[in-house]
Amino acid sequence: MFTSKIYQLFLLLCLGALWGWLYVDANREFNTISAHQTAEYHKVIGEYDSWAGNGEELYRLIQKQIPLRFFQFIDKENRDNNFTRGSILPSNDHFLSSLISKNPGTTTQLSTGRLQVKFNLQRSKQGLLNKLFSIGLYSFFAYIVIAFVAYTCMSINKQLINKLVEIISTYTEQRPSSINNSFGLPKNFSPVENALRESRKKIGLKLQVLIEENRKLDKNAYSDSLTGLSNTLKFTEALNSLKAHDHNGVFLLLKASELSQINQSKGRLAGDSYLKQIAQTLTKNVEKYTASNLFRISSAEFAAIIPHVKFSETESVLKKIKGEFELYQQTLKSSSIAHFALIPYKADSKPIALLSLADAALSIAQTMGPNCYHAIEKADNIEQVGDNRWKITIENLIKRKSLVFYQQPIQSCRASKNFYQELLTRFKNSEGKLLPTAAVIAMAERYDLITILDKLILTSVVKMLRENPLLTGSFGVNISTSSALHPSFQAWMKDFFKQHQKLATKLVLEVNETGIQANTTASANFVRLAHSLGLKVSIEHFGMGLSAFRFFKEVRPDFIKLDGSFTKQIETNDDNKFFVKMMVDLAKRIGVTVIATNIESQSEKVELEQLLVDGLQGFYIASPKLTKAA
Repeated sequence: MFTSKIYQLFLLLCLGALWGWLYVDANREFNTISAHQTAEYHKVIGEYDSWAGNGEELYRLIQKQIPLRFFQFIDKENRDNNFTRGSILPSNDHFLSSLISKNPGTTTQLSTGRLQVKFNLQRSKQGLLNKLFSIGLYSFFAYIVIAFVAYTCMSINKQLINKLVEIISTYTEQRPSSINNSFGLPKNFSPVENALRESRKKIGLKLQVLIEENRKLDKNAYSDSLTGLSNTLKFTEALNSLKAHDHNGVFLLLKASELSQINQSKGRLAGDSYLKQIAQTLTKNVEKYTASNLFRISSAEFAAIIPHVKFSETESVLKKIKGEFELYQQTLKSSSIAHFALIPYKADSKPIALLSLADAALSIAQTMGPNCYHAIEKADNIEQVGDNRWKITIENLIKRKSLVFYQQPIQSCRASKNFYQELLTRFKNSEGKLLPTAAVIAMAERYDLITILDKLILTSVVKMLRENPLLTGSFGVNISTSSALHPSFQAWMKDFFKQHQKLATKLVLEVNETGIQANTTASANFVRLAHSLGLKVSIEHFGMGLSAFRFFKEVRPDFIKLDGSFTKQIETNDDNKFFVKMMVDLAKRIGVTVIATNIESQSEKVELEQLLVDGLQGFYIASPKLTKAA
């Protein structure tokens, strides 16, 4: 560890500093001894400044007072008096001798000659070296001991840190039952153990909260909030994963064909209840198959993927679902509940081909009557067959004029009278069974039969009014935008209503805003034509387009029917309040009547009346009823 290395380096520096101080102190003490010896020597030699004898005698005299290692006397005149004794270089009999200053001594000029001496300080030097060695050795051993103890402590700390790292990295994964177990740390680390145990409890609680929140987010992201089934994202994943699996199974596609009608006639709450009941019926009948998956893939469509099952084994389920739908239909008092189709799939099925095949089978089921299903085991030209079935069915109902009308009043907010009665068209197949209205309209547009169908609707309404003079008031009739803006249809409408001018004044043509706003010039021409014939025009689902303000100025319809999304919970939705108020203010300036739709409660009715809308329509005001004269 880095701390351990720093500590070891610090100890080495301390040891080096100690040895340096010992070295300096030893040399200082030796130099003091040398200086003292030199001073004593000069005192002694002062007595022999005029020495006239030989050098050997002088040596013995000085040696008695000052111990010498080297002596040399050079007489200026008599060479016989010269004398040399000892060695000028010291004997290095100690391995640390080189650490102490060398050659302490001096040279003196006497009157009779030159005297050079080196003092014998070997004993003092030896003592200092021994002291230096002893202290250095003891300090070295002290360093070894301290370093070893420090290393041992650091190693223990390192082991404890590694232990703590291991504990921290794994203790959140331990089971809750082991929360109070010991972590295996020393007793003096009990505060750390308590802190770890407490933090694990807190982290565990937070993890549970995060897991629950993630589960909710996952559920919100992949589940339908109304039915609880998996949503489109999950359905897409499931379809794409079929290519990676090695099993076969069946695929069920269901369309809640009456959703729009129930929303309009009974209200959105009834529509939600209707979808929930369909989801419950599917779940009850499909969940018995292992690994089956149910999805709500759009507002009115459901799907089921049932793996590891033979096609023949599931056909009985279709009959059971149909039976339960028929019972629910009687309770709901609707024309139908749903249509559904069953097809097989293989492990290598392509999602697009699978959906195309199922949609074709569903189209066939829709032509067969209420709550009908169609199951196919082979895909031999099924799409072509599905297309032909719808085309034939629509051509047949046009030929037989097989349609009926339900009427729903639009109540004025300023008087007890009605603005007009909206006529809701319903179609029947060759067996007299009701067909899903939305599917009929969509298929008629696909096969360019919508203009013929709209002509049939208008002629049927005029015939009904002509043959039943007791039907008073005005009546709204839905026609498609594509027909309304088509020159040939406008030419027909002009000729037809010129023949029925009195009845034309009793009709209100209702068209969808989305298509009308696509071509405001053509739309304005259509409104002017309708007004010239005595007809009135109402724009339904108003407010969903992007050019509502410019639309008012250019098209000038008689009525606008606000989309139902602006009505929902308007008493608590400030954005919807602002939009409705703005539309009402703008419409009043140019004389356009504003009708709020999908009214389902007293609070919505009161709030919209306070916002000064002109009329109200919805299940709370009046539910649709079959036109008796039809």
